[in-house]
Amino acid sequence: MIVLLAGLMLAVFANPSVAAVTAVTDTTWNAWPNTVYYLARLSGPNAPYSDIKVHITAVDQYKLWVNGNRIDTAAKNDGKWETVEEYAVTVTGTDLFIAVQVDNLGRGNGNGLMVDIDTGTDWQGTTIANRRSQFINDAVQLFPAKGNCMWYYYPGDITQSLGRSDWYKFDSTLFDDAGKYGLKRVMLGSMGKFNYIPNSHIEVVTGYTGDADIGSEKGGGIKLRRIDGEDLAYKKPCDVAALVDGDLMTGLLYQADPMGSKKAVDLEKVYMLNKLVLYTGGDSPANYTRNSVRGFAADISLDNYRYDEVGILQEIGVTNAENGGYEYYEIPFPPEAARYIQYRITATRSLGQPNIGEMMVFGSGYSYTGEYVSPWYDFGNSTVSKNYDRVTWIGDVPEGTKIVVQTQTLPVENGVPSSWSSEHTDKSFPFDSPEPAVKFRYKVSLSTNDPGKTPTLSELNLSFSKISQPLASAKGSIFPDRAPMGVDTTFVYTLNYKIAAGQDIKAILLTVPNVASVDSVVINGTDAAKRKLLVAPAGLSSSSSSDSLYITFADPIKDSGNAEDVLKIYFRSNLLKSDHTFEAGVFNSAIPANDGAGPMMVWHNADMLPVVKASSIIDDLLMDVKAVPKVLTPNGDGKNDFTVLEFRLAKTSTTIEIKIFDTNGTLVRKLHDGKLDPGDYRLDNAPGRWDGKNKDGDLVPPGIYIFQVVAKTDSGDKVKSGTVVVAY
Repeated sequence: MIVLLAGLMLAVFANPSVAAVTAVTDTTWNAWPNTVYYLARLSGPNAPYSDIKVHITAVDQYKLWVNGNRIDTAAKNDGKWETVEEYAVTVTGTDLFIAVQVDNLGRGNGNGLMVDIDTGTDWQGTTIANRRSQFINDAVQLFPAKGNCMWYYYPGDITQSLGRSDWYKFDSTLFDDAGKYGLKRVMLGSMGKFNYIPNSHIEVVTGYTGDADIGSEKGGGIKLRRIDGEDLAYKKPCDVAALVDGDLMTGLLYQADPMGSKKAVDLEKVYMLNKLVLYTGGDSPANYTRNSVRGFAADISLDNYRYDEVGILQEIGVTNAENGGYEYYEIPFPPEAARYIQYRITATRSLGQPNIGEMMVFGSGYSYTGEYVSPWYDFGNSTVSKNYDRVTWIGDVPEGTKIVVQTQTLPVENGVPSSWSSEHTDKSFPFDSPEPAVKFRYKVSLSTNDPGKTPTLSELNLSFSKISQPLASAKGSIFPDRAPMGVDTTFVYTLNYKIAAGQDIKAILLTVPNVASVDSVVINGTDAAKRKLLVAPAGLSSSSSSDSLYITFADPIKDSGNAEDVLKIYFRSNLLKSDHTFEAGVFNSAIPANDGAGPMMVWHNADMLPVVKASSIIDDLLMDVKAVPKVLTPNGDGKNDFTVLEFRLAKTSTTIEIKIFDTNGTLVRKLHDGKLDPGDYRLDNAPGRWDGKNKDGDLVPPGIYIFQVVAKTDSGDKVKSGTVVVAY
């Protein structure tokens, strides 16, 4: 592993008489501020309006625009979410265009926006409802239906999406194609108790960036967002696609008596469901009575075979007069796990055939996946290259959940960023994005198999150095780019580089697919036939593990004065999987190496990527299985006190079991049971080391014992066996 080799390199360079002074700097993140932009087009049956009052609060700070004009003032906007501000505004026209910028500081206060607008007649403000109505003079008055009541949010920089900085000066055309601009529907938000009681229809709403909640964890943290208030059925597979397209004007118009009709939606994953809502189709409240159903039931299922009824609503328009009436009707029920949900019509009307405009499904718990991408960081200097050493994070990862951290670098200001690094689940890992680089950013991906659980990342630390870096620039590539699997092959790793002023190259670390042996190292030479004559001056030494090769120069390589130097490493190794990426790290001779920042991982040559793919696949999954030594004498004299069950694993990662049996077939001890990647497992990295003891820790009697190495595969177990002798 790179981290192990970095430690070895430090040991090589360390001088007991020299104090270990390093230039490594630590930067820690434990709060993740973000900005979300909210947009709404609001209208009501009693529009147009003149004088209105806007009541607003948000976690943690906000800016407010009404009809394109900034409304909040420094005198009133105190930046405290616990207080609700009131702004008196004079408006004209039928529609109110509301824009709110909410800055969440990531302090654990929640994620939420509350807007309550007093027009004197109509209720207006934040809600997740698609369409709203109210009783006025004992009659249902409908708010305009086509998008005039929806609240949207934009998860990112809206100025880039709209191509204009005055994003708050939008008009109705923005809502005609909200998806085109990346607008998303709001969900239920959360914040503590504030000093205001809004209209009963008003809800606290929110929007999330990347499905990650970075504002609700107490003390700060990144976790999966809640799904509360999200229409889980939106654009999911359904018996009638128009029932889940988000447009209340399209849906299902029955042409005959629909008694007993069932329509189901596949949510594609199991959620904790708690509510089914049906909206009557059409835009005329006068037609809602005959267009609505009279009664319906909600049925849920895990397998789309057996459905269980979880609720029923009868006499729609009467029993739910204060909550939707003929316009929409909902069945709440205790949270229950399901993937499929259907409505089933239990009662119809004689006035006509029902028209169902939309089917919505709601639940509770967490989204299955989420992602946070940090901004770019240059740590106060956008021109100085840095050597990034290690990423460490703290968090809670319950069983069935996962946190993956990746990094990305930028070589120079306005340069082309690297690809995202390998996926890291360890809470501490050596930096593996290419260097030198002036900027850095990271990505946190969260996932869960259980919507009732979420992983939480509470802190992330990066260590790096801004001084004494060996390279001003470097790009690497490998040749050939194809090789037969399991066959020793000569590879050439080419490093195009420029040494930084006053620096040198003391050692090179190269990740290899298997144990490797160095043939030669060529500096500024092009003729392979003469490479023996072009070996680095004063010689070199090398050593290899199962996944890494490092080369140390007796005399460090200095700057040649050329615009660019070329170093070629000729070595032999072999592939044991379908492909391998060769990564290189460079050390200088500073004490400790690279000022304690670890190897500088070089960039890939864009014209010749450092990836080798297998040109042929070997048949065997397990190869070269043997005990070394074949006879062990566990008497504590330091000679043959243990044996190593060596083997090669090829082609794919799989679960490996290593077991010891006596000649009667009785299991003596299980040495390993876990997943391994393809590789050569020998003394330095062998999971099958046996010291002659049984599972109780007692030495076994002398005699012959049988070992098994078992590879678990989809097509069955692949087993290789052998014998080992215990003698005293």
